[in-house]
Amino acid sequence: MRAGVGLFVLTLAAGSLGLGGAAVAGGASCSATGQISHVYDVNGDFPSYIKRYSAQAPNGARWSGTHMDGTHFYELHGVRLAVDFGGTTYEIYSNAVVTLDCAGVADRASDAPDVRLLHGSITVHTSQVAPGNVSSEEGRYGPVPGGESTDYFVFRKLATSSATARDKMRWFLDKPDQPTGKTKVKSVVQPYVGVNPNVGPKPGTVRKIRQALLTTTTSYGQGTAVYHH
Repeated sequence: MRAGVGLFVLTLAAGSLGLGGAAVAGGASCSATGQISHVYDVNGDFPSYIKRYSAQAPNGARWSGTHMDGTHFYELHGVRLAVDFGGTTYEIYSNAVVTLDCAGVADRASDAPDVRLLHGSITVHTSQVAPGNVSSEEGRYGPVPGGESTDYFVFRKLATSSATARDKMRWFLDKPDQPTGKTKVKSVVQPYVGVNPNVGPKPGTVRKIRQALLTTTTSYGQGTAVYHH
C-alpha cells in the first residue's frame, strides 16, 4: 500500500479482468464506520480484549466500543469479531491488526468497503450490493467484478515473528518500508475471487483465481505470486 489509499478500479474487458487507470473520482465514500455485531471470546481463561491505536495514541489502549473507523487501527487479543461494514460482513480473527478504508470499484457510484490487514485472518461475506475488499502490502482482494456475491478468506503472515510499535504505525500511516510478509487468499463459496497484486509478474493486473499466495520479499512491489485458477 502507498499513501493516498491507493484506490484501484476493477473493470471487465474483452471477457477478462483488467485494471482501470484511475481511482473513482467524485463518487460517494463508503460507510465511515463498521458496526461490531458479535464478539466471540476464543481465549478461554486468558484475558481477551481489543486494543485501539491512532496517530494521536500510538501506544494504544484497551477498547470496548461498538463501532470501528478508519481514524484508528485495532489489534485483537483472544477475540473474534463480526463487523458489518458498508453492507459486507467481515469475520476478523484473534491476533489480527486491521483498520477500515474505502476502495473505488467500477460500475458503482459509491466506493466499496475495504479492510486493510497488517497481519492475521479475515473471512469476508459479500453481496452484489456491497462487494467488500481486503487489502494488504501484497495486493487487494475482493469479488470478481460483475460476478455473484461470494465469501473469501485472507490470511497475512509477517516475515518477522511480530510487528513492532513502529511497524504498526508506519503501516497505519501508509509509509514506505512496510513490514514484509506473505498473503494467502482463497475463494470459500463461489469458484473465484478477484486478486489485484502488488507483486509478481504484471502487478496491477486483476486475476480471477481460486487461490493465490503473494509474497513481498524486500520492499513494496518486490516479490512473488503463485496463482491457482
